[in-house]
This record gives sequence, structure tokens and C-alpha cells, in this order.
Amino acid sequence: MTTERAVTGNAADEEQVASAEVRQRYTARMAENDLKSVMETAHGRRFVWSLLGGCALYHEGWSESHAEMARIAGIRSVGLRLLKRIELVCPDLYDLMQKEARQRTTE
Repeated sequence: MTTERAVTGNAADEEQVASAEVRQRYTARMAENDLKSVMETAHGRRFVWSLLGGCALYHEGWSESHAEMARIAGIRSVGLRLLKRIELVCPDLYDLMQKEARQRTTE
């Protein structure tokens, strides 16, 4: 669950709303550029692949322990969010990352 904070002090103030929209677009663009920068390097792709590998993306999530199921669900949620961002921002680099990972396992 994410906690959202107000982006304006007064939602009726058009200037504040416009300023908040600009800040949100800038922040989103910066996050996309950050992700692309990581994914554009072989080192970054290896790191992200390793990170995704630890996120239980293909784990069924079942456990006799409710606490363990919740832990796995949380980890998986983080991985799915990252995977979605990668697929939206730089799908070609995701494909390259998969190809490189396959090559590493066959070497």
C-alpha cells in the first residue's frame, strides 16, 4: 500500500495545480531516464536480472505460514512493479537482458 501525499496546497488554485503537474512529469521523466541509464549498461542489466531473480516472480506463493505467504507476496509485488516499469520504459533492453542471461547460463 502506498501513501500518497497532496501535490498542491490548494487544489482549487490553477497555478498550484499546473505547477504540481509539471513537477510530476519531471519526476516521472527523471525516473524513466534513471531506469534507462541502468538498463543501458551490461553491468546494470546483470544487476537488475539478479534483483528480479530474487523477487519470486515465478513462485506460486503458497506456504503453510501466513506470514511467509505475505512476505513472498510483498517481494513478488516489488519484482512485478520493477518488471512492469522496465517493459514500459525500455522493452528492447529487457529483451537484451534476457538474451544475455540465457548466454551466461549456457557458457
